[in-house]
Amino acid sequence: MKRLMTTMCMATAVLASGVQAGQVRLIQVPHNAKWVVHFDVEAFRKSSFGNGMMDILKSHEQAIGPEKVARAVALWNKLGDVRDITLYGHSYTKKIGVGVFNVVRYDQREIKKLVGVDDTAPPRAHGKHAIYTFVPRRGPRKTQYLCLYSPRVIVAGGRFDLVTAAIDLLDGKGNSMSQSNPLAALLEPRNGAFMVAAGLKMDEAVPAGDEDKRDRPRRRKWRHPGALLRKAETARAEFGQRDADLYAQVEMAMKTEQDATNLNQVALGLVAMLRLKAENGEKSELAKLADGIKIERKGKRVTMTVAYPTADALDHVRRKVQAKASRAK
Repeated sequence: MKRLMTTMCMATAVLASGVQAGQVRLIQVPHNAKWVVHFDVEAFRKSSFGNGMMDILKSHEQAIGPEKVARAVALWNKLGDVRDITLYGHSYTKKIGVGVFNVVRYDQREIKKLVGVDDTAPPRAHGKHAIYTFVPRRGPRKTQYLCLYSPRVIVAGGRFDLVTAAIDLLDGKGNSMSQSNPLAALLEPRNGAFMVAAGLKMDEAVPAGDEDKRDRPRRRKWRHPGALLRKAETARAEFGQRDADLYAQVEMAMKTEQDATNLNQVALGLVAMLRLKAENGEKSELAKLADGIKIERKGKRVTMTVAYPTADALDHVRRKVQAKASRAK
């Protein structure tokens, strides 16, 4: 959830614009994309979870910090102009993608000021479109490219050629993704989804030998699941709120049934460890989380679904904030 929120916040803060919610607009995605991430911002803003998080921030301003709360409220208000955000890429190794922001409205001067566009430097032209360069104030200090494509669409990315290719696709000069594309079938969001992500050729996402490099220094005992990911043909993830529950779902289609069996056993083992930890620590929250996990295997496909009451999730966040406030006194 933290990574999802961070990505949404960065995307909106960078572009502060608005987009059309719901399903992925395949016409805006190239046919050869290997991965796609789609955020339904409207659905998130309408959810009780999103609004509940904002209520917690506003009611604990002193504990969190007035400046942080003010930034969060400003971001939340800007999200009101955003409908959805689609990120996609052609490669896993280069970690460079393109973002297409479908918007309700935006102010050009405000966006350029927010992202730090240097108005003294002339934009680069691509057809009738202007492409601005900027260096994000936060995160890696690498040049990014921004195109205010139309009153309802904004394009941004980390490479000039990928941004121009995205512009060409929007102009109808490229091949967009069709419904018959294997990736398109994985991107169909279910009711209540805030985010859906999918990728093909997962063996390219984690090259052999990379799992050791990706170990977290502070958590060496948790090894990166690179070996399993390399044996997946496709992967899909979804997060959202359905009725009174938050839910997350991960689906992986493995290369062989034996690979699916191995993944299923690993997943079941992790759930068993979670239950054991909950029992030993008498933590009802962990027990409830474990009870909400369902793992299903059908042939080469393994699906894991996690459901957790939204009210309990908000209560947990509220208690954490209140505990922080108590320690600060």
